[in-house]
Amino acid sequence: MAASRSSHYTQAALNEFLNVDEADAWLVAYSLVDCQNRILITHEIPQPQGRKKIKIPEACNATGVAFMDTITMMRQIGISF
Repeated sequence: MAASRSSHYTQAALNEFLNVDEADAWLVAYSLVDCQNRILITHEIPQPQGRKKIKIPEACNATGVAFMDTITMMRQIGISF
């Protein structure tokens, strides 16, 4: 997965992200393969300088997958509180 291309993450962070029992890498991979007008929605906030955890936004940026946070998605589809 493209997240492994970035050398600033710890090996533990890479192992956790690429663990087959974790969903994050699968979600990004599915979005990458089946990306016809799809946007991955996540609660995670980008932390590009982080080293200990690969967040979905960083993996999306590295692979070209579109993503947005949940609040932005709700605003775009017209949901208000």
